[in-house]
Amino acid sequence: MGCRLAAQGTHIDLVPKDGHSKIGSAEGAIDGIDHMVTASLLDTNIPKCYWDIVVEHCTLLNAVTQSCPTDHGITIYEAVMALLFSWIARISSCLPRTRLVCFWGSLLLKTAPVLF
Repeated sequence: MGCRLAAQGTHIDLVPKDGHSKIGSAEGAIDGIDHMVTASLLDTNIPKCYWDIVVEHCTLLNAVTQSCPTDHGITIYEAVMALLFSWIARISSCLPRTRLVCFWGSLLLKTAPVLF
């Protein structure tokens, strides 16, 4: 595998077992969410079938409370929603009204469990 990656020009840096949180902001954010999930699961004794909901909740809390890396004046959640609404505005100019209503309905049904 290493020879194949080297042939494609990929540089591999070996990182110690617990050193991933030191190599970038994304790894640090994942490490923070991991600690939040671990603390929530240890504190509440939630059954294993609901662990994915705890992870989604902790990820949403992180997005709502952490500042965006590109614009420190807003949160990650605000940046994602601004991007989503600008994308929808561009699509809405191309779609007929009936398709747009169906699109909005399906989008709200898909995102409702994540938003609440």
